[in-house]
Amino acid sequence: MTPLLRALVDYGHLLGAILGVGGLFAMGFTVLPAAQRLQQERAEFLATLRARARWVTIAAVLLLLGTGLLKWAPPHGVGWLGGRGIYTALLHSKLVLALFVFHLALAITRAPDGGPDLAGRARRAKLAAVLGLVVALNAVLHHTRALGG
Repeated sequence: MTPLLRALVDYGHLLGAILGVGGLFAMGFTVLPAAQRLQQERAEFLATLRARARWVTIAAVLLLLGTGLLKWAPPHGVGWLGGRGIYTALLHSKLVLALFVFHLALAITRAPDGGPDLAGRARRAKLAAVLGLVVALNAVLHHTRALGG
C-alpha cells in the first residue's frame, strides 16, 4: 500500500469513527432527550431523524469496516486472527466492542418512532457513544503497541 493510500485509509477510518461516535453523542445527549418534550410533532420529527440518521450510521459502519479491513490486510497486517500477546488481545477486544457499538447504533435507527421507548433509545445511544470512546482509547493503545510503545 502506498503512503498516500495508507493515509487515505487512515483518514477514512478516523472519519467513520467521528461520524459514528459523534452522531451517537448528539442523539443520546441532546436530540432524543429534547424530543421527549415534543407533543404532536414528535412522530414526524422522529421519522425524519431516523431516516437521516440511518444513512449516516450505515455510512459510518461501512467506512469503519472497509477501512479497518484495509488497515490490517497484508502486507502491513499482523495476522489478527492468530498471534498472541497484548497487541492481538487489544485488537480482538476493539473488534468485539466496535461490533457491539455498531449493533446499538443500528438498533437505534431501526426502532419505531415515538412511543414510551424514546428514553430507552436515548440511553442506548449514550451507552453506544461512551463505548465508542472506549473503542477509540483501545485503538490508541493498540496503535501505540503496534509502534513498539
